[in-house]
Amino acid sequence: MKNILILGGYGNSGKQVVELLLKFTDCNIIIAGRSLEKSKMLSDKLNILFEGNRVFFKSLDAENIDMLTIAFKKIDMVIVCSSTLLYYKNIINTAIEAGIDYFDINISKEKNDYLFSKENIIKDKRLCFITDGGFHPGVPGALVKYASTKYDYIEMANVYGLMKINWKNYSFSKETILEFVKEFQNFNTLTYKNHNWKKLSYSESEKVDFGEDYGKQKFYPMHLDEMNDLPEKLNTLNETGFYVSGFNWFVDYFILPLAVILLKIFGKFALNPVSKMFVFGLKHFSKPPYNIILKLKSEGLKNGRKCFFEMNLINKDAYQMTAIPVAAAIKQYLVRDENTGVWYQSNFVEPLQFIKDMELFGMKIEESNC
Repeated sequence: MKNILILGGYGNSGKQVVELLLKFTDCNIIIAGRSLEKSKMLSDKLNILFEGNRVFFKSLDAENIDMLTIAFKKIDMVIVCSSTLLYYKNIINTAIEAGIDYFDINISKEKNDYLFSKENIIKDKRLCFITDGGFHPGVPGALVKYASTKYDYIEMANVYGLMKINWKNYSFSKETILEFVKEFQNFNTLTYKNHNWKKLSYSESEKVDFGEDYGKQKFYPMHLDEMNDLPEKLNTLNETGFYVSGFNWFVDYFILPLAVILLKIFGKFALNPVSKMFVFGLKHFSKPPYNIILKLKSEGLKNGRKCFFEMNLINKDAYQMTAIPVAAAIKQYLVRDENTGVWYQSNFVEPLQFIKDMELFGMKIEESNC
């Protein structure tokens, strides 16, 4: 029985990760965050809902290394579900020193570069560090590997993320929005086509049909590091990539272009005003029908003939869409004997079991026949 501390465990995504782990695993959970009151309130509630008194609470500030050092004693893994990118080095280094495993759902190139710079130390200490948890990044690379099992030779596999979200129903911390906007500065359009990686322009967007509710939607290339090794592992693949839809007309055609200009000119000083504009645009201009869909489109050869395989992962709740893949990855972590190293979530998981568990945990999954 593992002891897992979830930093930000009472937050929007963290809370759902906690509930899924309690429902589908036997691990003990420590809910941690700056608010002791929120940690205690949720742990008391969950100990009533789930048998075994497996939920505990703790006050924890990622800025305070002494608090982290004490908190990381007698636990097996820390899962970072909070907006703590300012202090990612504190968490990573303290976890290494404590000899515990690590998992995060934070999107940050800077954090990932630092994490992989510690890979040799992490391997030497036989630790397991998993990053880029959630659904994008976190799932597209695994979907491509899953699709490869449908063919004798896979040739093309692209994943498209449709984000039609009722943003009025969601509240964001200032830190979460700042982290999100900051990543626009690292936006990369690298895509694998004709056996080569190349950067696409926004004019090379793709239109994909999402049925009668949404029709043909425009998708923009967005590089995910988890897909870097796909052409090497699937050497018959000549095209793969991840594409993401726009938010809404106001954000796509007004706020995002303005944000790029402001961030380029003013750098970090533009983060606050850009963040406020971004939230305003999301909450006031997003229209129904609402849904989040990851669509895989692939083709290849099976029994000597051309074959096509498609699948959709669907969930209306953005936080549940994040939590389900995380819990499915943790479920594999709990039963595997050898996890040593630094992993992207998508590369850590065995894709067939990953898909089965996500469906078990509440993800709607549709597949076509190849």
